[in-house]
This record gives sequence, structure tokens and C-alpha cells, in this order.
Amino acid sequence: MDGDGRNLTLADFEGRVVLLNIWATWCPPCREEMPTLDALQARLGGSDFHVLPLSIDRAGL
Repeated sequence: MDGDGRNLTLADFEGRVVLLNIWATWCPPCREEMPTLDALQARLGGSDFHVLPLSIDRAGL
């Protein structure tokens, strides 16, 4: 589910290079690397590349 509540699958990213980052809010190193991944998406993200953070938190958004 994305930030807008839409369910997504890997098929939604077909044709793109995807950097899949599995993280959790309870993981300090995960939280520390998020600004860098956000910057990478801002710099290189587009029709060919997407940073895809996948939270494994069970509490939801």
C-alpha cells in the first residue's frame, strides 16, 4: 500500500529498475538511511528508476 492508500504490486513498476529497501520504524539504521534514499529518488527517480521502500511494520501506515 502506498502513502495514498493504493494497493501496489511489482507489476506497477514494470519496465523500471527498482531499488527495493525493506525497513522498519523500530530499526535505527533503517531510519538513518531513509534521507539518503529519499535524496536518491529525488535525484534519479523517474520513468526508468524508482526507490521502493517497503515497511515491515505491522501497525500499518
